[in-house]
Amino acid sequence: MGLLAIAETAKREKMEKKPQLDPSITGDAIRRRFLEFYAARNHKIFPSSSLVPEYPIVLFTITGMLQFRPILLGQV
Repeated sequence: MGLLAIAETAKREKMEKKPQLDPSITGDAIRRRFLEFYAARNHKIFPSSSLVPEYPIVLFTITGMLQFRPILLGQV
């Protein structure tokens, strides 16, 4: 078996291995760790806001910015 074949086999085996997920980790725990990661790097943590628009004329959220509309319009 040549070097290229060995490398291809190793690459395929690595891709076939799926990471083991810990079923005991909750969504809240993932969110907390995510926020702690950025807080530790001096990022400001803001409270969550809804992605569901409160404006009936908007049928979908473009680029996830709709929840910031009141802030951008100076209403908050």
